[in-house]
Amino acid sequence: MQPLDPRTGATTHFLLLYALLEKAQKTIQASSRGSRETIVGKPVRSRAREAPGLLLSAGPLGLLTFYASKISDKNLYNKLATEFFNLSPDVTLNAAKEKAEQIYKNTNAKTIDDELSSGGKGYTILLAMITAYLANQDNQNLLREPSLEGLIDFLKDLAKTPELEAQIQDLLLPYLTHLKQLVEAVVKEDE
Repeated sequence: MQPLDPRTGATTHFLLLYALLEKAQKTIQASSRGSRETIVGKPVRSRAREAPGLLLSAGPLGLLTFYASKISDKNLYNKLATEFFNLSPDVTLNAAKEKAEQIYKNTNAKTIDDELSSGGKGYTILLAMITAYLANQDNQNLLREPSLEGLIDFLKDLAKTPELEAQIQDLLLPYLTHLKQLVEAVVKEDE
């Protein structure tokens, strides 16, 4: 597998995120959980907006450790990280929507809805996307598997190697910046 360049990685991952946001909007509206205060995508928008700045101020180790400490559901994180990792760079929006349907079918829908709506925090899904992007950089043997265990091993390596931290920052900044632009274009402040 070829490593993903930052724009391709962000765009590919965004397509699945967009499909998941659409699905969450539909399931929340169809259930009694939907209220006027439920804003689908708001926590993800907040995390996407803060991530590049947090990366620059705290470094990759700080960003990844902080987000990992905020994971709401380990199983959801592992599932999402694997799904983002397995996405083809050639994925279409229709294929992403089919994948979102599968994720909802094989996962607790309320957990996903909560993560993506105003009741959630968005850390789990954004960290899953970042983890998948780093795991896709396989020729550099950075993150060996898109899972919480793989992330923990990676964080240990990162803490021991300052040169690796600089390399990861250079890899992540354009990815996170592009992802932020995509999320801001779709998830508006007052939606």
